[in-house]
Amino acid sequence: MKNKQTENKFALIIFFFLFIFLAEFYGFAWSRTQHRSTGYSIMKQSSEHKKLIAQQKNLKIEVAVLKSPQRIERIAKKRMGLSTPGQNQILTIR
Repeated sequence: MKNKQTENKFALIIFFFLFIFLAEFYGFAWSRTQHRSTGYSIMKQSSEHKKLIAQQKNLKIEVAVLKSPQRIERIAKKRMGLSTPGQNQILTIR
């Protein structure tokens, strides 16, 4: 009878350590998977950030071109039929 109890205790101890080992193994594997996934996500976001920075730079250049006085003057003359005012058309207000 004592031999059977000893075997049961030994089997229970082995089962317990096996359970702990497997739990640690799965925890480690999950941790590595999450680490790798986070790394890929960071790499993807970094790439997207670089694209957006380049797009922002291009848009700033486009805004500067659209705001240029020469462009506005050209559009005013061609599309709206305006002309540069003469000396007698300019009034100084004090």
